[in-house]
Amino acid sequence: MTGKRAFYRGPMSRGPNIIMLCADLGINGTADKACTNELRQIKESAQRMQSLILELLSQHKTSFTTKPDLPTPANWVAIIHDLLRQAEAVARAKGITLQHELPAVVLVAVERGSLSHITDNLLNNALKYSPSGSKVTIDLRINSGTARLRVADEGPGVPLAEREAIFAHGVLGSSMPSSGEYSHGLGLWIVRKLVTEASGRVWCEDSTSGGAAFVVELPC
Repeated sequence: MTGKRAFYRGPMSRGPNIIMLCADLGINGTADKACTNELRQIKESAQRMQSLILELLSQHKTSFTTKPDLPTPANWVAIIHDLLRQAEAVARAKGITLQHELPAVVLVAVERGSLSHITDNLLNNALKYSPSGSKVTIDLRINSGTARLRVADEGPGVPLAEREAIFAHGVLGSSMPSSGEYSHGLGLWIVRKLVTEASGRVWCEDSTSGGAAFVVELPC
C-alpha cells in the first residue's frame, strides 16, 4: 500500500510544476508574442491544476465531522472572464466562437479555486466536443437567490441514458472529442463533488442548438 501511494502522489505533485517550468523556459527563449501568450496560458492552466490538486488533497485530510468555515464570497463573473480570455487560443485554433451573456457581479460563497475549476472544466469540455465553425455559449443569471451557469455547445450532445452516468468516477460518454483530444473521465466527477460540497447541483441537458448544455446552480 505504501508503495502504491508514493507512486500515485508523485506524478500528481510533479506534473504541474514540470509544465510550468517548461512554459517558463519557452517564454524566456522566444521573442514571438503570439507564442509567448500561448505559453503563459499553458502556465496559468498548470497553476490552476496544481491549485486543484492541493485543494483536493486538503479536503481529503479534513475530518468530515468538522464543519468548515464559509469561504469568502467570490465574484463568479470575474472568474468567467478570466477563463474566457485563457480559452481564446484553443477556440481560435479550432475555429470556435465564444459567446457570453454575463451580469456585472455575481457573488457566491464558494472557494475561488473550486469555482474556477468547475467553470474551467465545463468550458474546456464544450471546446473539446465542439466542431469547427460552431459556437460555445456561456450564460450566467441570478434567480431567487441562486446563481445559474449554463455552458452550451453545438457538438454531438450527450445521450439521455448517459447524462447521469458521466458524472461518476472514471466514466466516459460515447461521444468523441472533435479533434481527438484526450479524456480521462475524472473532470465531471470532480465538478459534481465540488458543486455538491458547495450545496449546489449540476446536470446535463440538451442545448437549443442540438449539442450539450451543462448547468450549475449555486447559492448566492
